Amino acid sequence: MTAFFIGLLSGVILVVYARAIDLTREAGFFPTLLGAIASFYVVFAIEDGASVAVLALHIGLFLVFIALATAGYRIWYWFTGLGLVLHAGVDLLLHYVPDDPSPDWWGLFCLSLDLVLAGSMLWLRPSSHRSQRER
Repeated sequence: MTAFFIGLLSGVILVVYARAIDLTREAGFFPTLLGAIASFYVVFAIEDGASVAVLALHIGLFLVFIALATAGYRIWYWFTGLGLVLHAGVDLLLHYVPDDPSPDWWGLFCLSLDLVLAGSMLWLRPSSHRSQRER
């Protein structure tokens, strides 16, 4: 549970910092975080020397989250929030999968971080965000 609480604290610190320098007002802030967070499982799979099947799974998941981040930026802001919540679910599931290449603490850490970010999106929604069509 330590990893879970450190993830919560890290998420709060990240959001407070981003808010203090006005990054949360930028429409691309949360989509960029979603893409970066989703890439970690690919890195862990490569580092672990995972099988081709496990690596392909993580690359596929990464592409799904990149698509949600892109849709959140270009089409509808809440696709990114959905992506963060779904990623938290993936973190929870992968934490209990024997072939998970990530460190044992990562799943709970990332799960809590994802939930803090998703909640922050709801609270700090940029008023200036417009879809690509509106630009």
